[in-house]
Amino acid sequence: MGNRNFLSEFIKEEIYLVDQKPKAAAGKREKIEQYLIITPGVISEEDTVFLYKIFDAINITPEQLKLSSVDSESGNYLATFYFGTTPNDKSISPYKKHTINQKPVVLADCLSEIAADHTKKRKLWSVLQAHF
Repeated sequence: MGNRNFLSEFIKEEIYLVDQKPKAAAGKREKIEQYLIITPGVISEEDTVFLYKIFDAINITPEQLKLSSVDSESGNYLATFYFGTTPNDKSISPYKKHTINQKPVVLADCLSEIAADHTKKRKLWSVLQAHF
């Protein structure tokens, strides 16, 4: 870019440079990479808060979490987490590091059980550290 001093001859007000992210085109939503959380049904508010704390510890935001009760599209997500439910693939064991199609898969007890049991919290933390 050339010399910008000539602008002071035309614009007398102070000008500030503001960093802004470009806005997505109208009607287009920015695609967020998501993690699939599968639970047997609707989870309580307490379990939701606990879930967000778990993922905050590994720098995953609530916006990146997709809650579901079925895993029909688990291949479309960065990782899949089963809390209190069993995946279709019965070879997956709880609190162990597994990958399916090069994507992490974690099987654990239901959120309320993990929240109440320090040993299960440690097991979950260990498998999360192994993957992330």
